[in-house]
Amino acid sequence: MGVVFQARHIFLKTSHAIKVILPDLVGNDPMLTTRFRQEALAAAAIRHPNIIAVTDFGVARGTMPFLVMEFVKGRSLQEIMQSEGAMSVQRAWEFISAIASGVAAAHRQNIVHRDLKPLNIMVQDDVPTAEGVKILDFGLAKIKSGDLLGSFVQAQTSGLMGSPFYMAPEQWGDEEPDAHADIYSLGVILYQMLAGEVPFKGSSIPSIMKKHLTMPPPSFQSMGVSVPPAIEAVVRHSLEKEIGSRIDTVENFVKELRAAIDSTPVPAALRETVVLDPLRTMASTTPPVSIPPNAISQHTQPPISNDTSVGGSLDSIISGASTPDLEKQIQADQERERRDKEQQEKLDRMAKQAKELEDRLERLGSMAPPHTTDPETTRVRQSPTSPGAAPNTVARPSVVQGRPITVDLGRSRKGPRVFLIAGAVGLVLLVVIGVGGYLALKSLSGPSGPGDATPTPTATPRRAEMAAISGGTFMMGRNDGPSEETPAHPVTMQPFMMDRTEVTNAEYADFVAATNRPAPSHWVNNRPVFGQEMWPVVNVSFDDAVAFAAWRSKRDGATYRLPTEEEWEYAARNGPRADLYPWGSEWVAGLAVLKEATPSAVGSRPGGANQWGVTDLIGNVWEWTSSKVSVYPGNATVIPSNQQELVGIRGGCYASDPANPEKPLTGALREFVAATTKTTLLGFRLVRSGS
Repeated sequence: MGVVFQARHIFLKTSHAIKVILPDLVGNDPMLTTRFRQEALAAAAIRHPNIIAVTDFGVARGTMPFLVMEFVKGRSLQEIMQSEGAMSVQRAWEFISAIASGVAAAHRQNIVHRDLKPLNIMVQDDVPTAEGVKILDFGLAKIKSGDLLGSFVQAQTSGLMGSPFYMAPEQWGDEEPDAHADIYSLGVILYQMLAGEVPFKGSSIPSIMKKHLTMPPPSFQSMGVSVPPAIEAVVRHSLEKEIGSRIDTVENFVKELRAAIDSTPVPAALRETVVLDPLRTMASTTPPVSIPPNAISQHTQPPISNDTSVGGSLDSIISGASTPDLEKQIQADQERERRDKEQQEKLDRMAKQAKELEDRLERLGSMAPPHTTDPETTRVRQSPTSPGAAPNTVARPSVVQGRPITVDLGRSRKGPRVFLIAGAVGLVLLVVIGVGGYLALKSLSGPSGPGDATPTPTATPRRAEMAAISGGTFMMGRNDGPSEETPAHPVTMQPFMMDRTEVTNAEYADFVAATNRPAPSHWVNNRPVFGQEMWPVVNVSFDDAVAFAAWRSKRDGATYRLPTEEEWEYAARNGPRADLYPWGSEWVAGLAVLKEATPSAVGSRPGGANQWGVTDLIGNVWEWTSSKVSVYPGNATVIPSNQQELVGIRGGCYASDPANPEKPLTGALREFVAATTKTTLLGFRLVRSGS
């Protein structure tokens, strides 16, 4: 939103930082000075050692607001976390207690930050942590999302304000955020300091949003770190989805965290003296009582009676458990079931809210500018053939009513269509937030290389699991589909083997590590986003897929390759049966990953598999083939020379709409894109010849 200059006061010779808000964000606002003054005064009124002091403000030339602040020499908390990795509880407490102290001071004056994140927290050099922590940009978040710049921000982001990794669920909606939003952000920061990773990551803003709204934070154990349960409980309390269930004030957040730390015993002094008592469920520091050899006969179990009441003779065979102990256990179980039920109800409500917000973001995505050839917007349209036809159309005589048809391999003339929430909306928001800032945020996963203290847990990569596809003759294409799918014609196939699933991020990560080939652009530190290891790999070009096939061939001692269009359609249509869909001749909802914000784990729709057990042949991601653009025998289309290098892709993707009449989603669907295409919609699977 602006530029920061280091400056020196002319008379006092003191150093300051001057933040200038870009004039383009302001527009022609006659109330600019008044409104900016109100927010600057509010920010300056927060006098606290852990908040950057605002010493002056102004509006240069009537169009360029600026704030004068104290100058801090140091590093951001993000830089510190990148260098240190996961922190100890005591180290994290030093930072979070100072941050919370400053936030609480602002809340007491009814000022909410709205955009707390490690990049907005500076730590001065050579100063104790409690004094050196400085929170930046209090008040500026309100300026960015409020009336002053509201018209610009509202038009571009539909009012969303904050950094996606740290935004509270309510910030994704229309509600005015209050202090609870800052508490949630504090919880995310604390989680990141302890785990070395933020709790909710994704390849796109909508996928991150969906996790904030519907998913509980991963346990610290699943992140590969050990955190005392009492402290983890405080973190989870601060990350509750619903405001009413979240910690209500920053003061209580600090109080709960301090109590959890104090209640956690120091293990170092106990490690050598702890004795594990087999009759207990906890380690005890008290040495076990020795029992004389002859005591065993003196302490025989009484016979089991028919009295089944609690407190009867059963007491003697439950390790001496008393009636109150059993009652407490029963009550605890009932309480746990009640909490689980409430949590599920919360998640159901949040899922509904997520769907509503996805619809809202989809409408917003229509503002996204065209950038690359988009498989979801190719269409068949009827128009007169003319010498001046656009170069991205394939003109040919139609076999229907003798009217000429063109297949538009570029973008629809009606304007950009919303085909991918994760791509289109992410692009719009990134324009506002700034590409550089977004890339910096993606680096929050922590340091990479040999010094990485907390490597991201990954699923075990799959070896090639292939299905044997028997040979035969089938009718490829169909006569009642789009022109590029006509006419139906017989094709005979030899037996071949096909991957049961699309190639996953986990397997592609092995390839990247072994060959040093550049990773897909949305990965973090050359690794898949946490939790997406078993999603299909995307953002890979045709050459990337071919290189992967060569690497896997060498690894497995077999010859893998991309499937031809004939092989792919033969498998998708169950060979000689020539079904329209992998699962049969009729459309069945729910058997493919479609109309979603993100892909799903490969094989997550087993009911949609073909007769040989190959999954996701429709939906999840488009798949590269080895075939160049072509027309079927009997189709009089002439392919222009500038399009003859396009490559066929098959299957549709997670963003496809099965109700789209222009592109019926069947096993015969064909699209063609440039071999250099990289998109979050497109992945691949491999085949090999023979049975």
